[in-house]
Amino acid sequence: MQDVYSKAKLAFHSAALQSIRSGEQQPPIVVHWFPTNVCNQACVFCTFGSGPDRLRAKILNRRKERWKNQQLADPHAVMPKEKMLETVHCLKEIGVKAIQISGGGEPVAYPFFDEMVSAITAAGMEFGLVTNGTLINHVKAELIGSLGFVWARVSIDAGNQGDYKRVRNVSAGHWSRAWKSVSLLARERVRAGHHPEASVGVGYVVDRDNWGVMLKLCS
Repeated sequence: MQDVYSKAKLAFHSAALQSIRSGEQQPPIVVHWFPTNVCNQACVFCTFGSGPDRLRAKILNRRKERWKNQQLADPHAVMPKEKMLETVHCLKEIGVKAIQISGGGEPVAYPFFDEMVSAITAAGMEFGLVTNGTLINHVKAELIGSLGFVWARVSIDAGNQGDYKRVRNVSAGHWSRAWKSVSLLARERVRAGHHPEASVGVGYVVDRDNWGVMLKLCS
């Protein structure tokens, strides 16, 4: 499997490179899509200010004025279903190959998430997913697996349960649910087997609130 974070991935798209050399208009190969800014967590480092209002109100964030996402984005924004389906159709029509679904908010909290991933797959495009994982149960994991995701990354952002609770402003149960989703998605990667290079990983944003245990976690 090629390095999924390789800077040389464009070399695998020779037709796109040739179009650029010829001066032709080249559509995006991959589109990064935020279907909603709504989230069930309230991470202290979230540049979008997403999360339930009752939790965001408790976060002391003196750097907020520097984060343009919080100034420009509506933390309650949800793309209407009709516009989402129209967008899928348009992306397919212009030649987009794959879509990375993330946020913004928590993409699995998007009320039309099932319809979205189904429509993307039906249109012949691939999809990857960045999620906090806490809303992924067996049923949701089986749907994602049955549609043949190319990759999924679960945001953990902490080295232990205590840091996780503090950084994401959630109850202890979210920690175990997040790690459970990693197991569920990994199982689906093996079970469904639609994509030969499908992968499941975890992601970490390292900041002043969680850096202390990261070295131990990675060793």
